[in-house]
Amino acid sequence: MKKDERYEVVKDMIESGRITEFKHIFKYMPKTVMAHDLSTNTTRMTRLIDNVEEFTLEEVYEISALIEVDRLVIFKILDKQFSNSGKGK
Repeated sequence: MKKDERYEVVKDMIESGRITEFKHIFKYMPKTVMAHDLSTNTTRMTRLIDNVEEFTLEEVYEISALIEVDRLVIFKILDKQFSNSGKGK
């Protein structure tokens, strides 16, 4: 199956610094696409977007592979969102 081309847009936006939090990804692609690619449903994907601390390591690794960025980059944007939410204090 061919990967959605919007992952390349997301990669470019992350690398250029325009995406700094995980939720920003979904300005450029629908959450339904990533939910499908992670073999989860949209309800769970919505919950994960709002509560990034609930992602599993396996999901973080899968997301980094889909976007084709280092997994530490994904951890960084997850951490930034978590910290900005006030939950990380």
